[in-house]
Amino acid sequence: MRLVGYTSAKPTTGSRESREGGERTSRWRCKGLMRPGTLALALAVLTAGGASASAMKEVRNGKIAFWSDLGPAAIFVVNPDGSGERRLTEPTLRAKDGVWSPDGKRIAFYGSADEGGDANFDIFVMNADGSGRRRLTSNPARDIFPAWLPGGRRIGFTRESRGGSDTWVMNDDGTQARRLLTNAVGASWSPNGRRIVFTSLRKGNVDVYVVAADGSGRRRLTRSAADDEAPSWSPNGRRIAFTSFRNGQAEIYVMAPNGRAQRRLTRNSARDYGSAWSPDGRKLVFTSSRSGRGQVYVMNADGKAQRRVTHSRRDEDADTWQPVFR
Repeated sequence: MRLVGYTSAKPTTGSRESREGGERTSRWRCKGLMRPGTLALALAVLTAGGASASAMKEVRNGKIAFWSDLGPAAIFVVNPDGSGERRLTEPTLRAKDGVWSPDGKRIAFYGSADEGGDANFDIFVMNADGSGRRRLTSNPARDIFPAWLPGGRRIGFTRESRGGSDTWVMNDDGTQARRLLTNAVGASWSPNGRRIVFTSLRKGNVDVYVVAADGSGRRRLTRSAADDEAPSWSPNGRRIAFTSFRNGQAEIYVMAPNGRAQRRLTRNSARDYGSAWSPDGRKLVFTSSRSGRGQVYVMNADGKAQRRVTHSRRDEDADTWQPVFR
């Protein structure tokens, strides 16, 4: 998943965004799954299912959602070992950034039936098998980057308009949409729902910030001269994965929720970006161009055992990992 963000900025020369004919007209380049509520498994089990604490130990890693640049883009799912790849959206809809719900039964995404660079994206939801698709937003602005809140009853998203890019929240049926944060892209809620991490350009540089769930107490977590973006909370709330360009190209990093102990996980000549945690917190799924095209990869949470999941001639971007409860 890649950040789009501020409409007033321009994509990096030679980036995938600039090669796609201007669809992305902002400086945001890549996004890590953020995928908030999907990873907040502990709270999701307690609030959505009413299960006991023991049930939280029974979560396992399900399918990986990703989107492929088919023309139009489409959402797929695949097993972590690369088997069972399946397309979920039809050719009449451009669909991107599939985000699993906390119970693993639904996928939120953004899509459009429009063609060209001025496509008006909206937020959709569908069942895990691609059935029951429903459009949740219908707005002249572009609604992108959906993210489930812990509990699975609300969805956050970025609304991109001429006035800027803000974080909104709504019920999971599309009702009661309201703006929560200004100048905030790709919000990710902590597992307990008390804090929100997001990307912002508010200090003249793309950095990661954290605020309380009500929008108070904003704090800047990254301060490198290069862009830091696409934060994603770990299921236990102890780490945040993000993408950084501080070494000259996109790489995956992790840090503590207070911004300390920043550590680089990927090291190669290609772009590695858009990370999301596995439901058990032991692995990360991410996108890498090390094969010449963007493909889906997984690695251990410490950066070891990196391996390729998809093998396609088209560009593909990793999204999120399905939680499955036994």
